[in-house]
Order: sequence, then C-alpha cells, then structure tokens
Amino acid sequence: MNQHFQGAVKAVKSLGKAGASLWSSLVMFAMTLQDGDPVQPDVNTDMKGAFKKAELVASIESKVAMAENSTYRAAKSVITNAVAAGILLTDDKGKPRGKTEIEDELKALKEEKTELEKFKSSIATASKIAAKLDAKDIVLAATLANDLFKLLREKLQPELAKAA
Repeated sequence: MNQHFQGAVKAVKSLGKAGASLWSSLVMFAMTLQDGDPVQPDVNTDMKGAFKKAELVASIESKVAMAENSTYRAAKSVITNAVAAGILLTDDKGKPRGKTEIEDELKALKEEKTELEKFKSSIATASKIAAKLDAKDIVLAATLANDLFKLLREKLQPELAKAA
C-alpha cells in the first residue's frame, strides 16, 4: 500500500486527530501518483481510479472502509476536483496547502449559472421526480406544473406583443 495512503488509513482509523494528518497524507498520496516522486499531478491523472484502488487495498490490508468516512470523502473530493482544475496541492516548499484555501480557489473558478441554466436544471430534476410520483400525488404535481405554465405565459405575452 502507498505509504501516504497508509497514513490516511491510520488517520481514519484513529478517531482522534483524523483532520490534519488525513488531509496531508491524502495530498502527498495524490502528489506521488504519477511516478512515485512528489510531483503535481496533471489533469490526465486518473485520480478517482487511484483512490478507488487504494481504498480497496486499505479495506483488505487494514480492514478500514475509507469510503464510509465523511472526512475522507470530503478531502478526496477536494483533491480530485483541484487536480482536475489544475490547482496546485502544495505550496512552493512542497508542503500541502490547506483544504479551505484549495476549496476557496475551486469556488472562485466555478462559473455562476445563468437563470435559464438553473431553470433547465430544475425542470430536468422535476421531470425525473415526476416519473416516480405515486398516482395520488400526480394531481398536485400537475396543478403545480400548470401554475408554472401560467406564470411563463403571463411573462411571455408582453414579449409577444412587442414582437408584433
């Protein structure tokens, strides 16, 4: 098992100081994935696959279910997203950067969705849920959809009048 991932396993195993040592161990694990030497992984590194393999080894060798630990899952998510976005995991001295600092950098890169994109996403979600509704809930759902349609029609009428 990778020595850095083994450090993460120990941190998850010991409930006490899981936070800082877990984060540092996972960053160093990610940094050594390409060739075993600490190097910033590039976007082509199969970070998720590497974590999955290491989780499997940890479950066999150390009897620790890493994926069941929420602190681990959150740290893994930040690391994989940061690598995909090309964000450096370490400072100029090779020490792991703080999780919050990296999260803030990821947040700054995230583009705000337009109102139309948010609407499309909401409709897609509503459509998936509608397919699973019980018969008794369909009438209420149809009423809600009709109310939405009325709102859209009212907003559309002045636009159509302008176009004519």
